[in-house]
Amino acid sequence: MRDLLLIDKIDFYIVLPVIILSGWLLGMVVNYLADVLPRERRFVRPSCFYCNETLGWINYLFLPRQCKKCGRHRRPRAILVEVFFILICIYLWMYPPERLGFPVSILLLVYFILVTIIDIEHRLIMHSISFLGALLCLVTGIWLHGVRVTFLGGVIGFGIMLGVYLLGLGFTQLLMRWHKYAIIEEEALGFGDVTLSGVIGLLLGWPGVLAAIILGIIIAGLVSVLYVLVKAIRHEYRVGLSLPYGPFLVAATFGLLVLKEISLK
Repeated sequence: MRDLLLIDKIDFYIVLPVIILSGWLLGMVVNYLADVLPRERRFVRPSCFYCNETLGWINYLFLPRQCKKCGRHRRPRAILVEVFFILICIYLWMYPPERLGFPVSILLLVYFILVTIIDIEHRLIMHSISFLGALLCLVTGIWLHGVRVTFLGGVIGFGIMLGVYLLGLGFTQLLMRWHKYAIIEEEALGFGDVTLSGVIGLLLGWPGVLAAIILGIIIAGLVSVLYVLVKAIRHEYRVGLSLPYGPFLVAATFGLLVLKEISLK
């Protein structure tokens, strides 16, 4: 028994650096994609967020992470994402989800975290990224739920959010006619959220996608109220102020996945 424990401990110290390195590399990949794809729509050398000066790979990925032209460092998001993926890789390796397992969980996290970052920073959910996410979630959904439940979830998720999106457009047009002002500088709900709901539907199936949409709406409502209150207190509120909706759908999706994993144990 003591020999087995010793072997397990040795394996742990051998594998742990590999897991940490893997998490760091995944964080760097997500950061690179979030920096480049929304601005360039293709894979190119990274550039400074503030002055668009092209950065060397060593400078960008490792040190000094500083633009030689304007002197600005990379945004704090870079290190936060890398630390997050290191920690989440360690956690998922030690406590892998019962049905998804370690590799699939990591792939889903990469996709959804990338979507969240781009939506927060650019108010954009890219169709090319949604297409890759749809393929990943289609395969995962069929594995988890079967073909019928997976496709039904995707179609219904897309359809429900498309209806909400069209209603929002109609309501905005009415407000613009009645109040005679060009409303909304930033759309809370865009067509990218419609495609994201379809992707989530493929992953969760039916009726899981309905629960995700309802939970996402509840989370969005609570956070939006707090956001408006804070802006009002700081005298920064203005008409048309909105938050991106994608991160709330992602939060609801992972919340449901975590609850389902807990219920299986």
